[in-house]
Amino acid sequence: MNQRDWNKDMERAKTEPIDAALIYWLEFAREEQEKRAEVEMINYDLRQEYQLEKERADKLEEREEQLIHYINHSIRIIDNIKFHLNLLHSTIPPARKVD
Repeated sequence: MNQRDWNKDMERAKTEPIDAALIYWLEFAREEQEKRAEVEMINYDLRQEYQLEKERADKLEEREEQLIHYINHSIRIIDNIKFHLNLLHSTIPPARKVD
């Protein structure tokens, strides 16, 4: 029920003989509808906020996976360098002492 319908019903209630309980229930229904609209608006806001948080969490998870990949790749590169340095060191004869 929108505000215009509500106003029409209240005007009719003032001019026509109707039960006081009907007026009470009309007011109650309007208040309940306003509460429901407020709850729906809050739910909408919460869903929007949840969606934004979910998107942020997904981006963070993706970034974490990228960083893990880069770290693992860097570790492999360092291990490869160490291997080649050890190989190079083992092929160079020890230096001779010059008297």
